[in-house]
Amino acid sequence: MALMIPESIARIASELEQTTFDLLRRCLPPDCAVWHRSALELEPTQQVPFLALGDEIGIVVVNPLGWHLENEQGLLAESPRRQGVPELPPAMRAELQACEQRVSQLQQILLESQLPELVDRAGGLRPALHKVYLLSRYKGAEVNQLHLRGIVADGLVLASDELSQLYHILRQHTPPGGQLAGESFNAVRLVVSPGIEVHLRKRKITSPAVEGRLEPDSGHAPRPVPLALDLQQEQAVKSFAYIPPEHQSTARDLDARLIRGVVGSGKSLILLHRARFLSQLSPRWKILLLTYNRSLADFLDNRFNDLPGPSGDVEIVHFHKWCRRFLYNACLWRSTDLSDQSRKGLVVRLLSTAGSDVPGGDLDYLLEEFDWIRDQGFTDWEEYARVTRRGRERRLAESQRRQGWDLLQRFRDSMRENGQFDWAEVPLMMLDGISQGRIPSQLYHAILVDEAQDFAPSWFAVVQHMLKPVTNMLFVAADVAQKIYRRPLSWRALGIDVTGGRSRMLNRSYRNTYEILRVAYELVGNDEALREELRGEGDDVIKPELDSRRMRRGPLPVILQFTDYAREMQHIAQEIKALRSSGYEWDEVAVIHRDLKFLRDLASSFQAHGIPAQVVKGIDINLASPDVKLLTLHSSKGLEFSVVFVAGVDRLQPRPGLTGEELTLAIAEERRLLYVGMTRARERLYITHAGPMPVWVAAALAIMDGDGKSET
Repeated sequence: MALMIPESIARIASELEQTTFDLLRRCLPPDCAVWHRSALELEPTQQVPFLALGDEIGIVVVNPLGWHLENEQGLLAESPRRQGVPELPPAMRAELQACEQRVSQLQQILLESQLPELVDRAGGLRPALHKVYLLSRYKGAEVNQLHLRGIVADGLVLASDELSQLYHILRQHTPPGGQLAGESFNAVRLVVSPGIEVHLRKRKITSPAVEGRLEPDSGHAPRPVPLALDLQQEQAVKSFAYIPPEHQSTARDLDARLIRGVVGSGKSLILLHRARFLSQLSPRWKILLLTYNRSLADFLDNRFNDLPGPSGDVEIVHFHKWCRRFLYNACLWRSTDLSDQSRKGLVVRLLSTAGSDVPGGDLDYLLEEFDWIRDQGFTDWEEYARVTRRGRERRLAESQRRQGWDLLQRFRDSMRENGQFDWAEVPLMMLDGISQGRIPSQLYHAILVDEAQDFAPSWFAVVQHMLKPVTNMLFVAADVAQKIYRRPLSWRALGIDVTGGRSRMLNRSYRNTYEILRVAYELVGNDEALREELRGEGDDVIKPELDSRRMRRGPLPVILQFTDYAREMQHIAQEIKALRSSGYEWDEVAVIHRDLKFLRDLASSFQAHGIPAQVVKGIDINLASPDVKLLTLHSSKGLEFSVVFVAGVDRLQPRPGLTGEELTLAIAEERRLLYVGMTRARERLYITHAGPMPVWVAAALAIMDGDGKSET
């Protein structure tokens, strides 16, 4: 298969371009490289759809034409002819003329480079330049029948079933001396993408390997041929650095403080480009990019390093790891992280010592209240007592709330005395350290926050303490439809006006196909519990642009039902092996589940089937490793894969015993978790279950009208 740059164009390509991209990848050999227009550093009017380079075939411009046979067969068959070739309708002639003009402009750019590797002494182009017109919706016999081979004078017109012979055809049409020999291959790359040139600090060349790349230049002293990124490096840079034109201005708009966008709209990429832009604008600035999710922080850090150009002092880290460093340096870090079971044991011991019962009678309920109090950053009883608690069916009486407050203080004191902590305590430990002067504040000129909808108010309190007042540059990106934690957060309280000029809204998804996003949005578009909460905060769920004509198309999500979990695991393994045989790499596939134990069992099943797999837990994720990724729904936030299996949807159930408003909010959280998992898929989505599917899931999936459903 050919090397493709970028590696995937799923975010930005039309259906026609995606089809052509996949065909070229399969039909050209590994020693060929193919660039999509988004990876060429040319003016928009000069960008050819696809540019292929090969040692033995020279330069190839591929123009896909999406003409529909059923609309044009009669018209072309009966149209006037010139030397046997049908007279094309005006729209088709205009499309061909535009293609021809772009090829001519490319040829002129190559000639104007005056590089001796490309231009001969007579001023002509040394390598062959082929023009290929792909009629992707025609068969070869139909092209012959309609006499379409001659619609261009000096180009190749091929049908979709003939593209497998493209390399052989191009070799036959490449004259002697028309190959891309030696440095001519890189010379073309440097003309169409000058940003790949590697600029050496010292002009003096001392490496024998580089000295061998000097050539005479019209009698003048030898000059060095420019060094360039190799093809794999260019592919890495351009696969992750592309940002749609409409987002480029947003990334550089210093007035913007909040980006609200639907899933896959490019929010994280905008943050990366904004961090790079700020670091280049002010090289001495300290810039911080925070995420909630540990795996997302690792993912963004790798992608940031792939962006072109110099970078300054930019740190990308997840919130709790960032806090740990400050606490550790201030000798405030505690050694023991309490598990849920240990937290319960501590509360029971404290109650036993005091001879008291659990306030409200439910230990899980009480611990949720402990976390909520600390997330809000309440520091005294009066502040907590004034707040009306929503989402609690069994609301605590004032006396019970007071008892719970006092118990929380003893809980915190006990952890402090014994060197223990839980994660809800970390931001309060930070705020205490800052107030005591043991942790420095006002360190960063700019702080960017991704997945901000899951940050608690106490987290933002820490963030704001760390901003320099002289710049006070806080920039956040959020998708409230992916809000999977019950943490009320008002943008207004942060000083961000979501209706004014400091807010930007992105409603177009570049990640998912129309079929995937349409089904997934059913889960959150009707989530009235979330929408009511957001309206109270002056916000609302953003409806994505669901336009089947503009979005990429793909297969419907596949729903698979099994009689038990063992058969569910076995079928997932078999399906992944079939995907591998069809051309997908292992690392293009992810399996997402509610529970980590299922994923560990699945990894063992995969091992028996010869499938390499990595169970992702926190920061240990290695996205570059050639294996299938097994993630929890929470760990999958911010990531994306070509193929996703969301397994075990029967387990997306609130805990037993909830009723009323509390049950409504718990189901809403499960809705959004499933939405997060489903929207990780770029191309193919499988939904599996081995037990009764929740009613709310079945209702959302019903829009497929039965298509894609299967039982095993």
